[in-house]
Amino acid sequence: MCVLLSTYRGKKVTFFINGATQIATALGVSAYVIGLTLAALGTSLPELAASIQSARKGKFDFIIGNIIGSNLFNIAIAMSIAGIISSSHIESDALARDILMLGLSTLVLYLIIQSNSMFKTVYSVALVITYFLYLTLILKG
Repeated sequence: MCVLLSTYRGKKVTFFINGATQIATALGVSAYVIGLTLAALGTSLPELAASIQSARKGKFDFIIGNIIGSNLFNIAIAMSIAGIISSSHIESDALARDILMLGLSTLVLYLIIQSNSMFKTVYSVALVITYFLYLTLILKG
C-alpha cells in the first residue's frame, strides 16, 4: 500500500514539476523564480490551511511552530536531500537577495513576538504588502 501511494505521489510531483517548468518557459522566467512563486504557493497551502484553522481556534503558538518548523525542515532536510541526490549551482545574486528577505521577515516576526503585543491586523497587512512587493521585485528580475 505504501509503495502504491509513493508511486502515485511521485507521478503527481513529476506532473507538477513538468507543468511548472513549462510555465517558466512560456513566461520566460527561470525555474528558480517559478520555485519562489508557484511551487512555494502550492507547497505552502497546507500550512496556510492549518494556520487559518488554528487562528479560528486561538492557537497562535501552533501557527508559529508550524511555520518555523516547516521552514527549518525545508532548509535543513529537503535542501540537504536534494543536494545529496544531485549537486547543482545556484545563482548567488538571487540567492543572497532571497536569503536576506527570509532573514528580514524572520527578524520582523521575532520582533513582533518579542514586543509582547498582539499580532495585530496592521502587522499582518504590513507582512502581506511586503510579500507582494518582494514578488514584484523577483518577477521584474
